[in-house]
Amino acid sequence: MSGNALTHGLTAEKHVIIGESIEEFNTFKESIFKVYEPLGAYEEEIFIKLVELLWRLRRVGVIETDRKSTRLNSSHT
Repeated sequence: MSGNALTHGLTAEKHVIIGESIEEFNTFKESIFKVYEPLGAYEEEIFIKLVELLWRLRRVGVIETDRKSTRLNSSHT
């Protein structure tokens, strides 16, 4: 796994990375499950991918905020 995968988590192999809450992930997954209610193995596979992608997309906002904050802090020093 690359250093970037560990740094930002967008290509992480695990659903939850360091700094994230497994409980929050499970709550997120359960709330999505209630909406889509997948039936059968095929729908469950699609559901798992959907949850993984949505969870990773949530990281994008965190990354953007961190980068903006870093730029602001570095411009003030």
